[in-house]
Amino acid sequence: MTTWYGFVGRFILTMALALNVIFVVNHIHSPLVITQQVAMTNASAEQAAKELLTPKQYKCLVGVITIESHDNPLAKSPTSSARGVGQLLASTYRNLGLRHSNDPKAQLIAMLAYISERYGSGGACAALQHEHRFDYF
Repeated sequence: MTTWYGFVGRFILTMALALNVIFVVNHIHSPLVITQQVAMTNASAEQAAKELLTPKQYKCLVGVITIESHDNPLAKSPTSSARGVGQLLASTYRNLGLRHSNDPKAQLIAMLAYISERYGSGGACAALQHEHRFDYF
């Protein structure tokens, strides 16, 4: 079931894509504490992730991306609708209220939104642990 703040968070992430800005929904303090973290206009996806995440979470995110796509924004699974750096399924994009893009920054936003929704405060490190255990995150 989607809560009102889940919908609003996805709406804001969609708008962030349009405005080329990353926003983070902070689930620890309040479901809807939204802070602008990085203006993406001139930043690469890697720079944005380094700026946005703690060093430990960044390392875990890189681990997930390496396993999933070897950092290839054009990667496509031969057996599913998964594609991009995070190999998110078409249904995952739809559930997040987003659409797939070949832009690595947009893929990073979608991937972080998915990780935040699925793993909460465990973040990318929880996703990496799940990846190692089950071969997907």
